[in-house]
Amino acid sequence: MLATVADNHGANEITSGIDQEAESSHIHRLNVHGEESHDGEESHDDEEFEARKRNAIVVTHVSKPADVVLDGRLDDQPWSMTSSHGEFLMSDPDTLEPPSLNTDVRIFYTDDGLYIGIEMQQDPDTLVTRLSAKDQGFITRDYISLMLDTSGEGRYGFFFQLSLGDSRSDGTIQPEREFSMSWDGPWLGGTSPTPNGWSAEFFIPWQIVNMPRANGERLMAIKFMRKVAYLDEVYGWPALPWTQPKFLSAFQPILLRDVKPKQQLSFFPYASTTHLKVEGSEYRKAGLDLFWRPSTNFQITATANPDFGTVEADQIVINQTAIETFFPEKRLFFLEGQEILVPTSRSGGWSSNSSVVLLHSRRIGQRPVFPDIPEGATFEWREFYESTDLQVATKATGQIGAVRFGMLAAAEEDSEFNGQSANGDPLKITQDGRNYGVLRMLYEQSGNDYRGIGFMSTVVSHPSMSARTHGIDGHFLSSTGKWDLESQLITSNVDGQEDGYGGFVDLTYAPSQGITHSLTVDHFDDNLDLNDFGYLGRNDRTALSYRYRLRKTNFAGFRETYTRLSIGGSRNSAAELTSAGAYLSQEFTRTNLTKVRISYGYSPETIDDRNSFGNGSFQLERDHDLGLRYESDNSKPFYYTIRLNWRTDNMDGSYYSTSNSLILRPSSRMTAFMNIGYSTRNGWLLFRGDRRFVLYETDSWSPQAGLQFFFTANQHFRLDLQWRGLKAYGASAYRLPEDGTELVRDEAGASSSDDFGISRLTLQARYRWEFSPMSDVFLVYTKSASLPDSLDRSFGTAFIETFDHPLTEQIVLKLRHRMGS
Repeated sequence: MLATVADNHGANEITSGIDQEAESSHIHRLNVHGEESHDGEESHDDEEFEARKRNAIVVTHVSKPADVVLDGRLDDQPWSMTSSHGEFLMSDPDTLEPPSLNTDVRIFYTDDGLYIGIEMQQDPDTLVTRLSAKDQGFITRDYISLMLDTSGEGRYGFFFQLSLGDSRSDGTIQPEREFSMSWDGPWLGGTSPTPNGWSAEFFIPWQIVNMPRANGERLMAIKFMRKVAYLDEVYGWPALPWTQPKFLSAFQPILLRDVKPKQQLSFFPYASTTHLKVEGSEYRKAGLDLFWRPSTNFQITATANPDFGTVEADQIVINQTAIETFFPEKRLFFLEGQEILVPTSRSGGWSSNSSVVLLHSRRIGQRPVFPDIPEGATFEWREFYESTDLQVATKATGQIGAVRFGMLAAAEEDSEFNGQSANGDPLKITQDGRNYGVLRMLYEQSGNDYRGIGFMSTVVSHPSMSARTHGIDGHFLSSTGKWDLESQLITSNVDGQEDGYGGFVDLTYAPSQGITHSLTVDHFDDNLDLNDFGYLGRNDRTALSYRYRLRKTNFAGFRETYTRLSIGGSRNSAAELTSAGAYLSQEFTRTNLTKVRISYGYSPETIDDRNSFGNGSFQLERDHDLGLRYESDNSKPFYYTIRLNWRTDNMDGSYYSTSNSLILRPSSRMTAFMNIGYSTRNGWLLFRGDRRFVLYETDSWSPQAGLQFFFTANQHFRLDLQWRGLKAYGASAYRLPEDGTELVRDEAGASSSDDFGISRLTLQARYRWEFSPMSDVFLVYTKSASLPDSLDRSFGTAFIETFDHPLTEQIVLKLRHRMGS
């Protein structure tokens, strides 16, 4: 079970210490948001193949290499047999000039996999080593990233990153620059300081990556990205800075011959024991994950009696709106290899405001369907809110010619609820579990440009309901990368509801380096419903928005400037303006690597048609929003960020907030973090039932603290504490008339019964030891708590007393071990 503390009704969030751009927080008002050949091998266009081949680097094949010890030192014999490569250029800042420090790359391959060795020149006194948990790769420190396009045509790729000290990250890349950390592979690598800087070694086994079938010559493509922390610079080969549109399709081609990957078969048995303190019980589970790759372009993943979650905790969210909060997936089985099941960038779910998701895997294993309860029976409320256990799940992904595909199926176990009947006798009720299915196909053509068209279908079935969605998505990237188009058409069919329809088009134009124009068009009718298996923040919406981005380097004494402008709006089917406005921000990076950002947003009068919860639309006043952020040099052991924000609030109110983050790194093995957020407002308008609204004066605190200590790069202890405290006092009351949208003052006013307080916390202490690739031991303590009556207590007292009112409290010991090829 995932430890979650949230009102799952919407998205008026008291956010965590992770900074969110002011543009995203303001968006709730703006709404800116081949064929197979006859011999069974996959064919390619000969002309295009020959053109790429002419620009390719021929990689040395070593048939029987002496043993290579992957310790980061390039002192083994095969490295002396290879030539040096690497025309690195400065990619951040994006000057594209030769850097002051040299980087040499050596490459060879064997029948088993690809070997990469990198030597990086640098003064040893300037090296920055900071250990981190896996897949926390882009911390400011010295690291080297290897990116590998195994399709050779810019269709899909993988990235592997080693940081000085041996912390690792990996994931996948989709066209053109869509990164995902959800993939994990059993690759090997190491780093080592040298008298002239540091060096790194990678070994990527062929059987862990997807690639088209081919005999004889095979083209792949490669890219490297090196971070020099003390200069806050990134060197790339090829450079491909973020201010240029081309990325995956512009990697450096490499030519290999007679690559014959072996079949991969891996088993991941696990065993866990969980002690539930609140319930006074414990349970043990054992299960098995299976990964089978019979060929380079097909993989099946299955799990029996899975044990999802238990070792991660969600951010605390306090939500009083009608828009559901989007919680990202954290469970390893669903994250692994899910890229093909994410049809568009909107499906990444980075923001509740812009997400359009047909497959939101957090729905699988959610709380059960509410059962029919006999009259007079009583149950503990938590019985109906606990996650559903999964019986079995399986996933298959692969490629046939120019078509990639993915399938997912999962079945929940039946749920049991124990209570008492009306006469006090023990009562047990059983509810059937749900079944889930997903089918995804994507046809791609890549040459000078990239074109793709895909189809995705989902189904949820249960004796009490059935829900289906279907989507067609289109993709186009021009040969120069200046034009990028992504679109999706969607339909939903839910029992008892009319069919719903919708879609969107996202168009980006990048005329030159550092400049982008983006136009988005959305339309979702009032019957579209994705939320049984997917996620859609709201339907009944037609929206248009425009975004402008400008990055410039070495401008007027600054290292970099970044300008963002957004403008847009949306209407519902009643032609009511539900969001509109403009947002402008300007960020300056100074030569001492500190950053300053100022922002301003404006929204005119709009209509809220959701937060009366079906009781009609009401008018919102104009909104001004002003923000300021200062960030110190994040390469230093002591790093801090200060954020200040002011905006107008409902009924001539004001909202002030500040959020201050501190990060202390006393050594490469230890990182301490603290964020303290405070806000006060006198115009928070909430619906209280019977067409009545209350305007609140509030104060809230949101501290978060954490500590990570690393015994080695693969063994660490983590402590996280989140708390959210809020006090809300009713200042005045309003009513929504039956025949209008302008709220009128309620002469009865607000009463003390309208006041409320919230005090919630999550505490997690976790030890993890990755004793071999993809094999772990976890020992995790998690506590989620909520104080029922916090209004009459000081914030300090409420924080302390919340520990004594746990919602969940558990200790988990889990072992997962990878076995096989």
